[in-house]
Amino acid sequence: MKKHTSKNQDFNRLSKEEYNLSNGIGGVVAGTKSGANTSRHHGLLIADVATSKKKFVSKIEESIFIARDCCIGLSSNQYPNTIYPQGHQYIQNFKLTPFPTWEYQVGNAQLKKSIKMVQDTNTSIVQYENIGKGCYQLNLNPLFVYRDYDQLFHENKQFDFHFNKAGNQLQIYAKHGATPLYFYFSKGAFKENRNWFKNFQYEKDKTKGLDYQEDAYSIGEIQIILCAEESINLIFSVEKNGTIE
Repeated sequence: MKKHTSKNQDFNRLSKEEYNLSNGIGGVVAGTKSGANTSRHHGLLIADVATSKKKFVSKIEESIFIARDCCIGLSSNQYPNTIYPQGHQYIQNFKLTPFPTWEYQVGNAQLKKSIKMVQDTNTSIVQYENIGKGCYQLNLNPLFVYRDYDQLFHENKQFDFHFNKAGNQLQIYAKHGATPLYFYFSKGAFKENRNWFKNFQYEKDKTKGLDYQEDAYSIGEIQIILCAEESINLIFSVEKNGTIE
């Protein structure tokens, strides 16, 4: 008889399987198979800039519309006493090499996600590809922070994440005088919608007896209709020319 495994057990197991990418010059992209960050050292862009290593991008909140009124979250997060969303349950396949790649299935919709870090530049690339036969709407909501590698980030009025937009590229300043982040999306529409996402829990830090809660900030999301074999790239860089495909 097959032993039943609860969704929470699946989440805990998948969250212990980590990946870590390096650009060879001190930059890092790291996370877990479940999609949840479990450590302050997890993130989509950690760059060695100026006098310190800083975390700029925490993660992307992803959701897929399989019908007009049916939106499913594909990301996963540990919040106090809850896991939300529970996108880990839609993971069909995962491989670590040559770079982390997930395949999700929600109903008849199929999506492949991959994460890369460009060597010798502080640039990360996240690609989403429709590997199914139909079309669906995909919403991608990057969550930003601005702090030193070993610290944590919390809601603070001085961080307004001002941005300048030119075409499909945003130049984002977490606060006045901050190192700019360049964010590029290869297609789709950007919809500004500012929100704090609060109280992410980092279980790996918690077990070490460290502070383990962090906030992140959203300036908005990319919305796109992806049909069969179509893909979209999101590129994050602290180098002005790092977002050129």
